[in-house]
Amino acid sequence: MPPSRSIDSSAPLPLAEGDRVTMRPGWHAGFHRLISWLYFDRVTVTGREHLPAPDAGPVLFLCLHRNGAVDAFVYHSLLAPTRFMVSVQLCRSFFGRLFFSGIQVVRDKDRARTPDADRINREAMGECLRLLLQGGRLTIFPEGTSTLGPQHLPFRAGAVHLIQDFLDSGRRDLQVIPLGVHYEEPSLFRRRVEVVIGPRIPLEIDETMSARQRLVEIRRRMTLALGDVGINVPTPSDQEDVQRIAYALTLGTEHEYFAMMKRLERGVPAPMLEAWRGFQESIRERQAAAPGVRLLFHQGIPLFPIKPVPVYVAAFFVFGIIWLPGVLLNLPPLLAGWLAARKLADDENVVSLWKSMVGVPVFLLWFAALVVALLAAGQLAWLVFYLLSTLVSLQLTHRFAKVTIAVNNALRHPALRLQALAFHQRLLEEVGHDPA
Repeated sequence: MPPSRSIDSSAPLPLAEGDRVTMRPGWHAGFHRLISWLYFDRVTVTGREHLPAPDAGPVLFLCLHRNGAVDAFVYHSLLAPTRFMVSVQLCRSFFGRLFFSGIQVVRDKDRARTPDADRINREAMGECLRLLLQGGRLTIFPEGTSTLGPQHLPFRAGAVHLIQDFLDSGRRDLQVIPLGVHYEEPSLFRRRVEVVIGPRIPLEIDETMSARQRLVEIRRRMTLALGDVGINVPTPSDQEDVQRIAYALTLGTEHEYFAMMKRLERGVPAPMLEAWRGFQESIRERQAAAPGVRLLFHQGIPLFPIKPVPVYVAAFFVFGIIWLPGVLLNLPPLLAGWLAARKLADDENVVSLWKSMVGVPVFLLWFAALVVALLAAGQLAWLVFYLLSTLVSLQLTHRFAKVTIAVNNALRHPALRLQALAFHQRLLEEVGHDPA
């Protein structure tokens, strides 16, 4: 978000402190909840106690930006009612406006295509300030764009100036809440998401500070707060180690993915790293010994059965029998989403965006057409079968994928199973020894 200190002088004066702007979720909030429910297996929330009530007065949500505009679907499902600051590019077409609405701003990378970018950004900042002064709720991505890399991108100055402008008005009731979002395999369908909500950022500033010093202090507090709800490591290699080891620690345990990543953020303990490197070497040796025998991974980890293999084989067939009909009956929208991502996505962090923006509307049209056709034909039994099959397939996709991977690996790479279980046990032992 571009910095700005110019507020439109022609704007109406803010309401009195006792007055509040009416915030309604709007239809986009419901649509985004539907997208999140259809596309993700589960969205969990850590720190929900930090979420202000809908009538708590002015709130500024500062959100880390990871997986393209899909982040907005996830955040909006949780934070509504709120208004978003959105890129002009997302709202230029009718199709884009079906998915996105809010206070439009021009990103730096889009300035060449927007000759009046300065005016748009100046007016956007004025509208944001008025919304907050009137007791509204605003959501901003301070990075301005998204990345799935090992660190957050530099934070733009706009959010800092907006907070300072609010404080300069004499008001002190603004709540600034940091949020982070963390995806399990972010480009894949029916994977899991965790939203982390941090405590309110304190805005009590020493009045003897100069305007410049206050801005620096606000920026420092914002950076620390967003760092607490995100994961920042030096290199992509470090990120891979942290994400995969953290995911392995969640398998068969109550450990949460974000909590495990945060635990490893400042460095993976040497025994854990040694166990991980040894297991990786075993994987390479096994693949070299049997190059035509495929080893499957989930979140970068080859899964194996913890219980006896026949139990998993039985689960594979049972799950498959009740999972497959819903997939076949909804194959057109699934293929539409897959093809859209394959043809239109130019980076990993927009794969899920294209899958959902194409796959979900096609599914809704397909769903409506089938329901109407079956009702018109009087095929109530088939209608019930279709509805139940669709729901069961959605609920089973994530679990069936994991069972399939575990069964494949156990049957095709049985020698690696004991090493995988030993690796997992070593990680759990080290977590128990870790004083963190």
